[in-house]
Amino acid sequence: MAEPLRQPHEILSNNIRLARAACKGCGGELNLDASAARKSIGLLMREHAQHKDFVLTEVNAERALYGPSGSTPRLAGANKPPPDVSFRDASGREVYRREVKTFSGTPTTFARQFEDYAKKLDYRGELYVQVPRGTDPQRLMEAFWAKNRDDRRLARYADVYVAFHTPDGRPSGLWMLGARGMGVPG
Repeated sequence: MAEPLRQPHEILSNNIRLARAACKGCGGELNLDASAARKSIGLLMREHAQHKDFVLTEVNAERALYGPSGSTPRLAGANKPPPDVSFRDASGREVYRREVKTFSGTPTTFARQFEDYAKKLDYRGELYVQVPRGTDPQRLMEAFWAKNRDDRRLARYADVYVAFHTPDGRPSGLWMLGARGMGVPG
């Protein structure tokens, strides 16, 4: 028997709670010593340097390492299965997942690529996306939702959300892949 569809406000509320518990400046922690943090930032930046015209900035690499209170970030490494950063509690249990991306393409490209990214994340976790300043995340999300017209199909994305950030690390929106029209700008 299929699970009942969750209401969009439930999806939004749950995902905002998870995202806020894991972000710098709103409850998240960076549980690495200075040396390990520098190394991890460098690794994330190198891994995301393939887009020569739009590389992951140092500030976003650092912010991607902030996770829920009491958790420690573990990097998967280049060419390893997602997530890029898995946050583990003291017993080693994964408590949060984050895949880091840079994106400077069109809304159509966004829709296609982020379907693939969500699938690789096993349809759960955060997509931390660096976008150019001035990008309208809502337009990107509308293209995603237009490509996924059937709400039953969209329901598979209920536990995946996209946290958009400018190159200087400013949040530019938190949007729910699985809840059409639901998100928080800025």
